[in-house]
Amino acid sequence: MNQVRSRRPLPRTTPPTGLLPPRDPHLARFEHWIPAKLDGLPDEVRQPVQHFATWHHLRRIRAKAAAGHPTQSPVHSAKQEITETVRFLVWLHETYQRTAATCTQPDIDEWLATGPTTRTAIRTFFVVAKMSRLNTEQPAPAHH
Repeated sequence: MNQVRSRRPLPRTTPPTGLLPPRDPHLARFEHWIPAKLDGLPDEVRQPVQHFATWHHLRRIRAKAAAGHPTQSPVHSAKQEITETVRFLVWLHETYQRTAATCTQPDIDEWLATGPTTRTAIRTFFVVAKMSRLNTEQPAPAHH
């Protein structure tokens, strides 16, 4: 039996029916990006970053999407903050065998002084870490 297959591509999304709210593409990609970003990291790095990414950024971006607000810029900013936090915590772990919970102010100062200005993106992580009592000793790095 010879079947003829259609060469028309399938639509990327189903037509809107009103049954489900529209899916924000930036949010959807961000939800998949987080586990990929954390994959393979040591637990001492992965766990605090996962908390930061999901309880701070993902929750906030989901709320924006639900309210119909644009999410492209917040997702971009969140990715930068998460990426810089991962870089910092990997460096801290490999250089001093310390974690987010045992980090010192001189660690933060050294990290900020020896690299590009994008490193200041770790500030939000320390604000969240202090609020969640992960690290209550360190003030958030100042904005430069």
